[in-house]
Amino acid sequence: MPEKIKAQDSFKKVESDVTDLRWYMERAKFFGEAIKSYEEEGDMTKSTQMRWEYLLFSLNYQQDFNKRKKSKNRFVQLSHRNGSVYPDIKKFTDEQIEYYKARANETSNPIHRVRYNEIIWETKRDHTFARNAITAYLKCLPIFYKNNWEQELADSLQRATEISLTLNDKKAIETVREALVEWLETLSEAQKFRWCLELIEGILEMKRFLKDDELEICVDIAKSAASFYEKGTDKYHLQQLFLEKIVILMNTLKRPDDALKYLEAIAESYVNEGTWKLEHYPSGDGVAAFFYEKAARLYRDLGLKEKSDEFIKKVKEHTIKSEKDMKRIKIAEFTIQNEPIRKYVQTISSLSLREALKKISFDNSFIPNVQSIRSDLEKQKGSLAFVFPILSIRNGNPALRSQTDEEIFEDHTVLRFSVEYKQRILLLGMIFDALVKAKNLNDEAMLNYLLSSKIYESNSEKILKVGFERYFSGDYISCLHILIPQLERSFRHLLTKLGVATTIISGDAIEEKTLGSILREEKLQELLGDDISLCTTTLLVDKRGDNLRNDISHGLISENSCDKNAANNLLHIFLLLTRFEI
Repeated sequence: MPEKIKAQDSFKKVESDVTDLRWYMERAKFFGEAIKSYEEEGDMTKSTQMRWEYLLFSLNYQQDFNKRKKSKNRFVQLSHRNGSVYPDIKKFTDEQIEYYKARANETSNPIHRVRYNEIIWETKRDHTFARNAITAYLKCLPIFYKNNWEQELADSLQRATEISLTLNDKKAIETVREALVEWLETLSEAQKFRWCLELIEGILEMKRFLKDDELEICVDIAKSAASFYEKGTDKYHLQQLFLEKIVILMNTLKRPDDALKYLEAIAESYVNEGTWKLEHYPSGDGVAAFFYEKAARLYRDLGLKEKSDEFIKKVKEHTIKSEKDMKRIKIAEFTIQNEPIRKYVQTISSLSLREALKKISFDNSFIPNVQSIRSDLEKQKGSLAFVFPILSIRNGNPALRSQTDEEIFEDHTVLRFSVEYKQRILLLGMIFDALVKAKNLNDEAMLNYLLSSKIYESNSEKILKVGFERYFSGDYISCLHILIPQLERSFRHLLTKLGVATTIISGDAIEEKTLGSILREEKLQELLGDDISLCTTTLLVDKRGDNLRNDISHGLISENSCDKNAANNLLHIFLLLTRFEI
């Protein structure tokens, strides 16, 4: 029957192929065709077996060496938003696993034999299949090289290294070690240096089994690769990776002076990359500043102060140029024309002045909900925005750069919170303006309301009065410079009431804690709650936010930052603290 031939042909095609089907999903496709064909023939046993093949070949290999070492898993399952995974290895039946065992022994295709043995090793931890997987990986190497599949070649050798070391099988370790050195030399001779990185990583995993002359081979090849990529266009990152490998190799060979020499070469590579990108990239100043900063940090760590200072200056120079290319978005330019909001302003301004201020102090609608923001961002985690680090620039300096996934997520949380809070402060500004007109809100009324709370000390009354006078006269520069230190004083007073010391021992002296340290105190955060805590830190001490306290204290605040919105934000924090009684 034609259908029978079609089913067999689909299976035979994928079973015999070692040249055309590079990606495992391509192989899964042929098994999928065989499922349907065998079903049409009525051979449900074969159809089920082809479904098992399809599931196995739908699994991706984890090809990140470091992630694989942490998870101890070879396979990656596709995760869905509802928490489910596909294919789910935990749902593989005993009958299914027995089928894979049989296939591992009968197939003549080493690419397939690897996968069958790996799934048995991962699910059953059967050492026999682990050893068979190593053998199959090594048989795949000449196939992959002939096909120009260097990525698969390097991945196979790294994985064989892992398994042999996990088993602590001396024979397997020796066989894999020899293969690593042999294929490293083969790739180097062909100038296929890119994948030598993975092989050197594998060799370094085996360093206690290596001889010094084999480590020297790695050094020579890494040097050739670094020189090769130095001459390439924009291949500096590969040059740096090979130089890093040389540093590790030199330390392994107990040659620390040579290691330091190559660390300096890495710093020089950062400089060269920054200079090249400055000339060839659009908006190259920001990119150049990034690499000059990396060079400055490394020169500093190496004790080369003059070099470090030279590139710190360049960082500031090119960051300032980069900032000029950025468009400034002024929140103050937004207008709110919404009838419900207008009615809300009227409702509050119709209250007595004291009731209105109390309403502002206790109304959570003026504060974004951190948990809600985090939940929303969790749904977006797979997007491109969460892949790239976020750079916070302040006063012409790259002040903060996220590195880990957790830091990138936290940066997005703070930025989203800050934007939402600024939008709500616009509404609060409208309410303050309405209360000035309708209820004669002024410096005395604001001060009397705040002092009725025990949060604020009476001996700061005169300074507070001057600050509020400046606010209501429209002098926001003076207002912020006077009131922000007094707000810090209030937090110190609040911490004392909570029974927590506001001082620390530093050397021979006792010093006041910084405001950042105070706001991080656990008892204070518990009192304020997540939302108000984030309000205060983003306004006062977070480089990703307004950072007003630090910029004012260090004389770095700009005139543009001392606007009415910042002053309204500050007044809101003063009012929020009146919620708390201790």
